[in-house]
Amino acid sequence: MLIAFALYCRRRSTSYIGTGRVAEIDAWYNKATVTWLFTICLSLALIIKLI
Repeated sequence: MLIAFALYCRRRSTSYIGTGRVAEIDAWYNKATVTWLFTICLSLALIIKLI
C-alpha cells in the first residue's frame, strides 16, 4: 500500500510539470520521497526482526 502511495505521489508531481506550479511539484515529490524512505525503513525493520 505504501509503494502504491509513493508511485501515486511521484506521478502526481510529474503531472504538474509545465504548469509553473513549482510548490505543488515540490510538495508531491517530497511526499513520494518520504514515503519511499519510510517503506525502506519498515522493510528493513521487518527483515531484521525475522532474522
